[in-house]
Amino acid sequence: MAETLLQTYLNNQFVKTTEEGNINNLKKAIDELVKQLLKKRTKIIAYTLVAIDPQISENDPVVIEVEKIIIKKWPAFKNNVTSTKDKATTYIRTVILEALTELAKDTELATLIWLSSRNLIQHYKLHKEEEIITSLLQLFANQTEKSGQNLWEMSNNIAMPSFSIPDVEVSKIPSHKNYLIKRLTAAAGPTSIQDGTNLPIEDANAHWPTSTYNWSTSFGEIAGTAIAASINDALKGQNKALSDINDQVNVSLKGLDPFFKEVGKSLLLNSKVTNRRSQLLWWKETLYSSILGKSYRNMSPISSAIVMAIDLSAMVDPIYPESVNYLLKESMKSIYGEQVDSEILLVDLLDKASKMNDQEKSLLTVLSDDQEGRKTFGTALANKLNNDNSNLFEEIGIEKDVKLTLADFSVWIFHDLQSQKIASKK
Repeated sequence: MAETLLQTYLNNQFVKTTEEGNINNLKKAIDELVKQLLKKRTKIIAYTLVAIDPQISENDPVVIEVEKIIIKKWPAFKNNVTSTKDKATTYIRTVILEALTELAKDTELATLIWLSSRNLIQHYKLHKEEEIITSLLQLFANQTEKSGQNLWEMSNNIAMPSFSIPDVEVSKIPSHKNYLIKRLTAAAGPTSIQDGTNLPIEDANAHWPTSTYNWSTSFGEIAGTAIAASINDALKGQNKALSDINDQVNVSLKGLDPFFKEVGKSLLLNSKVTNRRSQLLWWKETLYSSILGKSYRNMSPISSAIVMAIDLSAMVDPIYPESVNYLLKESMKSIYGEQVDSEILLVDLLDKASKMNDQEKSLLTVLSDDQEGRKTFGTALANKLNNDNSNLFEEIGIEKDVKLTLADFSVWIFHDLQSQKIASKK
């Protein structure tokens, strides 16, 4: 069994406590945090951004909130940190990271954590924690990619179950020969000769053939009744045999129910995948924004970078394969060529974004969040566009000398839109 992230931090002495009681208290704090985040998954984004940044401030709202949880389970927490001269934020981040690992057992939440962290992580100074944190996030990335590919691939591997027609044996219909001989003899006359003796017949024809009219009438009634009774009895036996066959076949066919249900599910999924791919290819070819009702070619590069991310997010489910990111990049490249891969100072990109028209700026309001603490790039950008006094670099925790390509700028916004969809899901 792989060791927990908490144990890894203990082994590397990033968290310096050897007392079993203290470790158990941290585990209790982790369990409590998992419960809280499951109740309000919108918090997962901010907690993720705090957990992956070793330089996070002790005054960050998430740090303060998690510290309260730890102290509740471990009253001597602050004294321990002071005595070991550790950073309290390292303990706090360890608790969050372990909680995120638990949450990531749900693929949707693993995707949320990965999308929220994947672009920012490269701009944080991880130092000695780099291998641990990047390895953890890579696990979430792999989990997301596998699920995305499964959801987007055409399903054609449904195995036909073993099936055989049951051996059916039709029961032999009982013979009515003796009964018919007896009743037809009775229809012929009132008596019959047996062993030389003339004996009366029960329920026989009361007339001899010499009484033509009376005899023939009685003959028809007696003979017809006997024949009809024999036929009806034979048909009844045949129906019973056919009913038994039907039951046997139905039992065998019932075993195919799961197969046909899986076929139906596969056809529905394939139809959905085909429609989605067709829609995306049509979008890439037309380069038309449905949200603004005009071509991306009629927008400024910074506007199209933002609007294309928004339009694409509206067409794509929260969990998707990595190839969709490249679809966005290639769509931008078909408009602006290789310049979309040229690095630009983020401050310059923000300056260009601030000059967009009000309608374009308002498109990102879905990501706006005025609460204090760490935010995604998309949220910080939305805040900046709606309030010029907002400090984007402080909200996301990166330096002002960061450079981005226009394509990466667009993909980053796309990731944040996708993570917001998962976080807001009821």
